[in-house]
Amino acid sequence: MKKIYIKDLLKREGEFEDIFLLHSFKNSIGRRGEYIEFFISDRTGELKAYLFDINILIGEGIYKIKGEVGYFQEERRVILKSAEKIEPSLELKRELIPSSPIPRDVLKKEILKEIENLENSFLKELLLNIFKGEFLELFLDAPAALKYHHAYIGGLAEHTLNVVRIVKAVSLCYNSVERDLLIAGALLHDIGKVDSYKFEIKSNMTDEGKLLDHIYLGMKRIDKEIEEFNKRRIELFKNLFPEDLRLKLLHLIASHHGTKSQGALTEPLTKEAYILYLADLLDAEIFKFDEAIKMAQEGERWSPYHTRLRKSVFLGGEIEDD
Repeated sequence: MKKIYIKDLLKREGEFEDIFLLHSFKNSIGRRGEYIEFFISDRTGELKAYLFDINILIGEGIYKIKGEVGYFQEERRVILKSAEKIEPSLELKRELIPSSPIPRDVLKKEILKEIENLENSFLKELLLNIFKGEFLELFLDAPAALKYHHAYIGGLAEHTLNVVRIVKAVSLCYNSVERDLLIAGALLHDIGKVDSYKFEIKSNMTDEGKLLDHIYLGMKRIDKEIEEFNKRRIELFKNLFPEDLRLKLLHLIASHHGTKSQGALTEPLTKEAYILYLADLLDAEIFKFDEAIKMAQEGERWSPYHTRLRKSVFLGGEIEDD
């Protein structure tokens, strides 16, 4: 039975022994000679690790390891002392694979609830036809990223719901915002990640994800579904999906990274697109703050230095006496 988790290593120093997933290897050379950088992880997170003893043979997989955790140049890291590869049980695999703290059935219920609450009939029907069957199941299991935020099973659904809640709150401040369009864009903005990432023991990018990116893949899926939508409407002699609505919806997806240097296909050119960009960015950045806070020891006034934030986070607490 696993007893020590990454969340525990973030708050302690010294030697430890337990089972972890080892991955993301990189060979390097330093003053001490050759060494290997990699990550150890479980369902509670991941930590950077180093191996300086080249006689220890390791690769991607699940190992029982002995190591030492501490700080070096403001970076919390693990030094690997020994490693034994093991064949884990299904129960142990679940302990090692990071996943959302929100239960899967809750994420599913909330996603479908947001769609059902849409008043625009075109958007509601479109999203109900996208978020169903195999795609919905894959969406609920997908990570939101490989590393930077919500990089775990269920992370995509969790991040998506956070963005939906942010845009809904902002839309209450501005009567001129197309609320349903904005909510639909929030629900759809990252659906291309279902085709961009594959999950085995850990998340990796698919060939499509590497070559085409999740923004294009998401737009492609939406446009294909609108085409199917219109085919059904023609057969029933009903109105087709409005072209302006299609363009505005696709623009939300195309621009949600803000600038081309950040990966957007175009910059936001509508109020809804700009709000979505900021909401997406806000949730990703707040996630980093939460990571930094989790790294802190109980009673500390400052978190350890967080490499992706490039700062320490003030935690408060009792004011220290001079």
